[in-house]
Amino acid sequence: MNTITNNSRQSCTTATGEPGGTQALPEPSKPSSATCSRLAQGKRCPPETRRASSGEPAIDKRSKLVQDIAGNFPQELLDRDQWVCWKLEIRNDRPTKVPYSPRSARRASSTAASTWGSFAQASARLKACEELDGLGYVFSEDDPYCGVDFDHCIDPATGEIAPWALEWVEILQSYTELSPSGTGLHVITRGQLSGSGRKRNGIEIYDRARFFTVTGHSSKLSHPEMSHQQDAIDWLYESLCAPKKPRHIPQEDRSLQGPELPDDIVIAHVLASPYKTTFCILFNGAWKNVYGSGSEADLAFTGILANFVGSNPTQIDRIYRSSGLFREKWDEQRGEFTYGERTINKALEK
Repeated sequence: MNTITNNSRQSCTTATGEPGGTQALPEPSKPSSATCSRLAQGKRCPPETRRASSGEPAIDKRSKLVQDIAGNFPQELLDRDQWVCWKLEIRNDRPTKVPYSPRSARRASSTAASTWGSFAQASARLKACEELDGLGYVFSEDDPYCGVDFDHCIDPATGEIAPWALEWVEILQSYTELSPSGTGLHVITRGQLSGSGRKRNGIEIYDRARFFTVTGHSSKLSHPEMSHQQDAIDWLYESLCAPKKPRHIPQEDRSLQGPELPDDIVIAHVLASPYKTTFCILFNGAWKNVYGSGSEADLAFTGILANFVGSNPTQIDRIYRSSGLFREKWDEQRGEFTYGERTINKALEK
């Protein structure tokens, strides 16, 4: 993946922060058999849709899950009282992970802290009640954390991670673990969203009112500590919006008139403008979560540059070639002009 690396392009990179933590609640008493019986009344998934059995007793599998989470999950989240249990149930003919309170047999709510508990409480409830399937962490507006879910990004046959997910995991550089299915990845980092959570093209991102199932099966790409990746979170969050067309600026009002400026200076001007986030996404070639095709992404990128150096198509071409969007198609002949020349001409006409 091409990245912006020099000083004028540093706005597309991220920084690392330091972790913190809070106290957990006291160890809970063991749930009664009556409590677990009430839990069993929910509509269960048939055995073939539930987690594959390894032949070991259920209680041992639960103990192993708790051990994995305790040993691998970030300590600062283990110390927070934002844990729930979950059970796989059928809703609208589809298996759904339903949260349950560690304090009772009632369902939990991702917006009601009174239905959450400590990791110790949730672990004890899970190990005591066979009807439960796992543990989850609830993101709240009172904590500084953000979760990203990359769905169906791992080939179950080869274990290979899809390039679109791998790219983002490497950018986020934070704690990363496998989802319960083993075909997805969850990344948890420090950062806040500028609005509500978003879901698009197999990616979900939340910082409140949602819970993530937790496995403790850290990925080989995982970092030992959570980092503070606010720039990356902003970038990803923006990429999950519907694409916006560049605002048209008349030729006489284009900001960089006169003699040609160095490419890095032009890029610095773009990064100081409202186009910064979209430009970074496109420059790094991460267009698939924003635009419907590479051609749309090419036109958007050249359109942004045209708003700054519209009188200089040669410079637009040069900056494009240094980006992650560049590919052989750019130089393919399309009648009198190449594909790249046609794209730049179209951008200049807007």
